[in-house]
Amino acid sequence: MFLLVMGYVMRTTVGEGENGIRWRLTSKLDDLDFADDVALLSSTRNHIQDKTTRMNEVAKRVGLKINLGKTKILRINAKNQTKITIDGQNIEEVREFTYLGAKVCQEGGGMKDLKNRLSKARGAFVRLRRIWNSNNISRVTKLRLYKTLVLPVLLYGCETRKMNKRDDKVVNVFQSKCPRRIFCIRWHDHIRTKDLLKRSRAHMNPLSKEVKSRRWKMIGHILRQDRENDCNVAISWAPEGKRRRGRPKTTWRRTVEREMREGGWGSWDEVRVAAAVREKWKDSVKALCATGHEEDRGTGEDEPENFNVHVVIKWKKCYNYM
Repeated sequence: MFLLVMGYVMRTTVGEGENGIRWRLTSKLDDLDFADDVALLSSTRNHIQDKTTRMNEVAKRVGLKINLGKTKILRINAKNQTKITIDGQNIEEVREFTYLGAKVCQEGGGMKDLKNRLSKARGAFVRLRRIWNSNNISRVTKLRLYKTLVLPVLLYGCETRKMNKRDDKVVNVFQSKCPRRIFCIRWHDHIRTKDLLKRSRAHMNPLSKEVKSRRWKMIGHILRQDRENDCNVAISWAPEGKRRRGRPKTTWRRTVEREMREGGWGSWDEVRVAAAVREKWKDSVKALCATGHEEDRGTGEDEPENFNVHVVIKWKKCYNYM
């Protein structure tokens, strides 16, 4: 019932949809909604003020009230700095806010959201320290708990996050530190992260590869939908206006287009054709996100001779209770 009421409120607020941002050639995008979390979009100050006033009036008619304390305004490259009001009260203006668990900032990009996710994942890992220190829980169980309770906190929403080399390094460092803490490995043991992931029964890829895999799985799911779907349009959408002079920033779209060329696809039409067959698409994504050590996992061909002996001696104390 609530969703029906919210649908009526938003349809009445948006009207003909002429006060949003340019979306397609003949249409505009006015709002993004998830239950009662509503984001109004406009390219001018007057348009956003009109939509906010109209939504407030319609909401009152059906018995709803806008929470002014939770309502925020985020301006991006705006020249008109006039305040937006509701019933004569100014709406707070911020440089960043959290929407559906993800941080949205004025500068764009995803570094602040990544830092927020890393902080929460570290907190989840520290809260489980009694489990990591326990001698009554097997290593396999600890790994399962790590994958179930810690990694999802870090990887939430990672499909829509742009990633550069610095971001990849940050998540990979987190991935290398946590298993070392779980397996009782100290810095003076001199075990490489690559060897740790190969030989510790963890069967884990670097997190940067996992993020890349999830991103392309989501892209394949979107491209199999109708071309008029909003998610499908968003992949090739470009904002109006001109960017500033200088080197362009790394964006989600530039990231996936670079990876698209690495996969041998020349255009989005080629990717759409490849994604149409699910089984072949899974193989394509797996090949695109393959790591250097996956092919020789378990063979020990490029492994130092003293590695196995060293690991058995150091880990024997940790595993004698299993």
